[in-house]
Amino acid sequence: MCCWPQALEHARRATTADPLQERFHRALIAASVSMVCLIGVSRVLLQVHYASDVLGGFASGAVWLVACIAMAEHWHHRHMPANTNRN
Repeated sequence: MCCWPQALEHARRATTADPLQERFHRALIAASVSMVCLIGVSRVLLQVHYASDVLGGFASGAVWLVACIAMAEHWHHRHMPANTNRN
């Protein structure tokens, strides 16, 4: 029999915010944005896409990101207890 509870706990710990992950949060975002920009610029420089195509991709990606963040925030506020202060 497989140890599903352990596997699920491991996945939960890997995806939830703990102090170590929060420490690298800004660096991870900066690295991700840099990589996306470099890939977009490389597509134009290699002449495999027009600049307008890349800018359109950036715009549609930004809309998708905002929609996902909005849905996550909505879900978070709906499913979390009202008072989470630990005094």
